[in-house]
Amino acid sequence: MCSGTFEIERYADHVVVRGVGAIGVDQLREVIRSLSSDDLETTPHARLWDLRGADLSALRSLDIEDFAELSRSQGTLRRRIAVVVTTDLQYGLTRMYESFHGETPHAAIAVFRDEAEARAWLEVPPSSAGAAG
Repeated sequence: MCSGTFEIERYADHVVVRGVGAIGVDQLREVIRSLSSDDLETTPHARLWDLRGADLSALRSLDIEDFAELSRSQGTLRRRIAVVVTTDLQYGLTRMYESFHGETPHAAIAVFRDEAEARAWLEVPPSSAGAAG
């Protein structure tokens, strides 16, 4: 059982979703439900997923594929989604997610190892907390 969590930070022009600890498929489903059930779906926001503090080692390729399908089915507004990672495992799994999700009319997804590059791609201001978030 994974005990990691996601924190959602809302700003005027973007949302930061920060994963911390051991993340499993249940935590992924819950954060997508949370993002979809609130007012975030009524306004097109850029989304920055910061997974640098997340342990994704419990996820299987089927979990990633299911998560991609769920997130693809939830979004109806055009938005950019940037994912920031540090480890090779995080990078590989999020690239797999990017591939399973695919380019849709609703979302463009890119994976980064540098938060500043991700924010530039999203066209949102630099983090006031610095590169480490």
